[in-house]
Amino acid sequence: RALHAHCSRWDIEVLFARADDIPAWTADGAVDAAVAGRDQIIEAAAEVDELVPLGFGRCALEVAVPAAGAIAEVGALDGGRVATAHPRTAAAFFAAEGLAVETVPIRGSVELAPRLDAADGIVDLVSSGDTLRQNGLRSIATVLESEATLVARREDLVLETTVQGDD
Repeated sequence: RALHAHCSRWDIEVLFARADDIPAWTADGAVDAAVAGRDQIIEAAAEVDELVPLGFGRCALEVAVPAAGAIAEVGALDGGRVATAHPRTAAAFFAAEGLAVETVPIRGSVELAPRLDAADGIVDLVSSGDTLRQNGLRSIATVLESEATLVARREDLVLETTVQGDD
């Protein structure tokens, strides 16, 4: 239940935090570096530098609609509603496509929104696609690819580079 551990070999403290808190804590300097999903970094609009993709936790933020429905492409959602736990990223995607799509923020069980007539589709993280299929949905577009990424506060990197460069 402890949310922190000390690593004596490298004299660092490791914190275990909610995934969506990590980009904000890194951006404001509460932590020096962190591991966060690329989707979380983009959704938070966190001012962090993505140092290196780590090669695990790969998934994609996808637009999905009812499999039995008539919607075959993203353009068909124009004027519609999409449920998502990534409202900022989804809104930016649809705006870039020139579509007026209302985003309905949902924190969990996003796949239920079309079944409940709360939305015409969803934007959600997908790794294998099994959950979409089990809930009668199919993907029609990829918003972004994501994976675990090592990040650091942007100002810390600039300061460190400047200090090292002055020697």
